[in-house]
Amino acid sequence: MLEEMVPRMRGFLGNVRLLEEEAERREMRNGGGVMARRVGWWYPREETSHLWLLVVVVALVLGLGSGVDAQAAGQYANQTFASTMTGDLSSYDQTIQLAAYSAFASLSPGTGIPYPANLFGDLANVTVEAVRLRVGSLRRYGVTLGKFTIPPGLRISNVSSVRVILVYRDFGNVSVYSPSVPGQVFVSSLVGIRMYNGDLLETTTPLPALSAIALENPVQVIIPPNSQPSYCVEFDASNRTVLATDATATNASSPTYACFSRTLGDNYFALVGLAPPGKKSNTWKIILGTVLGVVGLILLSSLFIFCCRRQLRKRKIAKMQAQTEKGETLQSTVVGSSRAPVATQTRTRPMLERDFNVT
Repeated sequence: MLEEMVPRMRGFLGNVRLLEEEAERREMRNGGGVMARRVGWWYPREETSHLWLLVVVVALVLGLGSGVDAQAAGQYANQTFASTMTGDLSSYDQTIQLAAYSAFASLSPGTGIPYPANLFGDLANVTVEAVRLRVGSLRRYGVTLGKFTIPPGLRISNVSSVRVILVYRDFGNVSVYSPSVPGQVFVSSLVGIRMYNGDLLETTTPLPALSAIALENPVQVIIPPNSQPSYCVEFDASNRTVLATDATATNASSPTYACFSRTLGDNYFALVGLAPPGKKSNTWKIILGTVLGVVGLILLSSLFIFCCRRQLRKRKIAKMQAQTEKGETLQSTVVGSSRAPVATQTRTRPMLERDFNVT
């Protein structure tokens, strides 16, 4: 009886040990799978977050490039800014006035006929035309001089003379004002008209300028631009301000734009627009290239780290799987309602003391 029970007990204990080892192998396999899913930093959620980060960076770059265009599309219309002079306007006006009066004094001027005046030095490129008119005729019929169209109904303030002299000036490339509107540059020359007493033709001292108001229709200034304008700017020399209004195209066939004003006297007109693309294209290329280079470097670094960690993870998992597969292949049998590995009887059967021969 005892001889039969001892081998059975040892076989049962061996089967229990095999079951425990098999359970440990399953836990290691399950743990390795979990570790295979958890090792590394590139989770699906993190992959989505990195994609959104890239989208945000690209959107910021595109928004930076389109911010200036949004400002140019009417954002500053009907706004007033402080003007900044880049030249001595008072000295320019006095020089232009004396040159116009000198042209009249050397001739027998006719009423309503424009006469040019010659300037020298820094003002050699300034175009000047002067016309002498009766105050009543100017109020009834108006006049066109240079780029200005003065409609009927012009009322001149504090005029005591019978005639007035209108002096038109086109400054060309002579700098008088800065554009003053953010992000804009001049796309036309600066033009203006000043009115003076027309009875004193032989004066050698500057006379005070007169001011006028258009009661019926506004004064129209037709200006041909060098490039696409964004605004018409009106500089007020007395108040040192500049008013920006939308530039109005005169017609589709002629590339000219009109500025309008109710006053005439200390004001000057010009067109402003965005800087030509060639002047800022290099800057945008540098900014865009720098941003894309940084983003590309980050992505390449992340990809390199991801590949290294993935390779290390594969090696670790392969090593764990190799350790779990070590050992002897066991047979299996049905134990109760489940299948379990079974060890064959390979051990040396024990010998009891009574089996020895006592001599």
